[in-house]
Amino acid sequence: MKILCAGTDKAGAFYRQFHYNLFAYISHRIPEITDELYRVDDGMMAGFGWEIGAFESWDVLGVAKTVEAMKAEGHTVAAWVEEMLAGGAASFYKVENGKRLCYDVKSKLYKVMPGAEAFIVMKNFENETVWKNSACRTYHLGDDVLGLEWYTKMGSIGGEVLEGIQRSIALAEDKYKGLVIANEGSNFSAGANVGMIFMMAIEQDYDEIDMAIRQFQQTMMRVRYSGIPVVVAPHGLALGGACEMSLHADKVIAAAERPIPDW
Repeated sequence: MKILCAGTDKAGAFYRQFHYNLFAYISHRIPEITDELYRVDDGMMAGFGWEIGAFESWDVLGVAKTVEAMKAEGHTVAAWVEEMLAGGAASFYKVENGKRLCYDVKSKLYKVMPGAEAFIVMKNFENETVWKNSACRTYHLGDDVLGLEWYTKMGSIGGEVLEGIQRSIALAEDKYKGLVIANEGSNFSAGANVGMIFMMAIEQDYDEIDMAIRQFQQTMMRVRYSGIPVVVAPHGLALGGACEMSLHADKVIAAAERPIPDW
C-alpha cells in the first residue's frame, strides 16, 4: 500500500486521492455513526471484503504524515484526529502485552478491543519472539506456553516449517509447558510442499525424496509423542500433512468454518 501511494505516476495519484478522500470522510463520521473506530473498520471489512479497515489503512500509511499530505492537497480531517496526534497518540491501533488496543475518542485513551480476551493473535507477540527462521516464528504467549506460526504460500509444509515444529517442541520441552501451532494466513495449511517433491522427482533425486518423507513423518511423530501438550488451531484448509498433524496433536481447536475433507 505504501509503495502504491508513493508512486509518481497517474496510478500513484489515484491511490493517494482515493485514500485521502476516504480518510477525510471516515474521520468526520465519528461520532456521527459510531463512537468506536473499530466498528467502522469491521463494517468495511465485512461489507466490502477488505483485509484491513480504513483506519487500519491510515495507520499503515502513517497518520501524522498522511494528515499533512491531506492538508497540502486541500483535504480536512476531523478535529479529534489532530487532538489525538497532539496528545501523543500516533496511531488508531496499537498492541500492548499481546492485546490489541484501539484509540477511544471520548476518553482520549487506548482501550482493549472487545473480545480480545477471548482469543490469542500470534502477530501481537512479535516482541516476544523466541526463535525464527525464514518461514517460521516461535513466540512466548505467556503462562510458559509457546506459539508457532509459519507464513509460507498456502501454509505449505516444507523443510523450514518442519524445522520450526521440531525446534519449537524441543524449546517447549526444555523451558516451557506447552506449544500452540496456528497461523493467520488465508488457510492453515494445504499440506506438504509437493512442489519441492515434484522438483526432486524430475531430477530423479530419490534419496532426497526418501529423506524428505522420513523427515516429515519423524516430525509428525514428534508432535504425537512430545513431552509437552501440543495444541493445533486449524482454520480454512487443513489438507494432507496439516490434517495428519492435527490428528496427532493432543488437542485441536478448529475454527467454526473449517471444512474437514480429510478428517
